[in-house]
Amino acid sequence: MTDLDGKQNRVARLLMLVAAYFLTGLLPAAAAILIWPTNVFIDSKEKAAAMWLENRGNTLQTYQMRVYSWSHTGGKEELTEQNDIVGSPPIMQIEPGKRQLVRLIRTTPAPPGKELTYRVILDEIPSVEPEAQKVTNGVKFRMRYSIPVFVFGEGLSSQSMQGNGKTDADKAIVDNSLSWRIKNDQKQKTLEVSNKGPIHVHLRNLTFAKPDGMKTDPGGAAGYILPGKTMSWPVTAKMGSGSTLLGIINGKQLVRINAANVEEAD
Repeated sequence: MTDLDGKQNRVARLLMLVAAYFLTGLLPAAAAILIWPTNVFIDSKEKAAAMWLENRGNTLQTYQMRVYSWSHTGGKEELTEQNDIVGSPPIMQIEPGKRQLVRLIRTTPAPPGKELTYRVILDEIPSVEPEAQKVTNGVKFRMRYSIPVFVFGEGLSSQSMQGNGKTDADKAIVDNSLSWRIKNDQKQKTLEVSNKGPIHVHLRNLTFAKPDGMKTDPGGAAGYILPGKTMSWPVTAKMGSGSTLLGIINGKQLVRINAANVEEAD
């Protein structure tokens, strides 16, 4: 293994740890602002959801909140303006040690059997207080935080998304909606995972399992796959003939993802 390969593997492991941490429900923002939950769900019978921000720092914190419609094409996120979800308050000032309640209000229901996806974007507004103007090592960062929001139409719910709903049909929505393939072009080999189901999934700890029991890390493949979308990640791992793809879905279940069309198997 070259030094470059080692660095790439360390970066991949770090990204996977960050993705896993986001599923724990608490997001420490720059050790000053605590945000929870980090995944917001609005079921078909609900008109709003709550999110909290807590200032754990020593200075006044000011934030601007905006809500965008969220989609992705391949590995690129797309955020567009929308009017379906209104965030209140749009501007907030949080005193040290205090909490701020944020409400996400649904103005338009999701169509039956469908999931709509959004992201809350929180931008830090720099403080004008003298204490906050102190700069460490000559650098001051303006922080931005992105929290996913999922709105379910009638017939779907956050329970079916987690794969632990009341019926076997709920679990099947998640488990049978995914497929994968290895795609080759002249420059790069990529792992593509497609979600043909009506609800999103979050994948982590993806592993190629060979028939002889050996497992191979594809190299940092993790993230959200929205309904009807495909995500792709570059891979250098050798799968071997008959390999299967395993992964943890939504932080809860280890499942086998069905192969669609494997274009290369060594």
